[in-house]
Amino acid sequence: MRKQRIALFCAEDLLGEGLEHLLSRLVDVEILGPWSMDETAIQHLESQSPDLVVIAGNRPGDDSASSQQAALLTGRILEIHIGLPVVQVMLDDNQVRVYNSHTVPARSADLIEIIRRPHDTHNHGH
Repeated sequence: MRKQRIALFCAEDLLGEGLEHLLSRLVDVEILGPWSMDETAIQHLESQSPDLVVIAGNRPGDDSASSQQAALLTGRILEIHIGLPVVQVMLDDNQVRVYNSHTVPARSADLIEIIRRPHDTHNHGH
């Protein structure tokens, strides 16, 4: 059985160690990292080919550097690695955010279908 490869990026070492300990108890998971959220983060993804990315740091909207790094890293991964799910685990937020990008054909009918598709609005902070 192939293990699911999870890349772990953390703003703080202690948080990274805690998440690594939690996830390492899963027998079907291989942890890659934890790594810091810096300019080498994308290079880790290129060389390791994970199935999922977990980014842990301060909550979104916080003006801290780690919150900004998490947002930038998430956006960069979604842009470069289409289809690679990104899970954000933020401190003091009591929520886990899951992001995934995908592409569709560049036809006007496909764009109209996406725009008209009902979207889940109960998770948008309203």
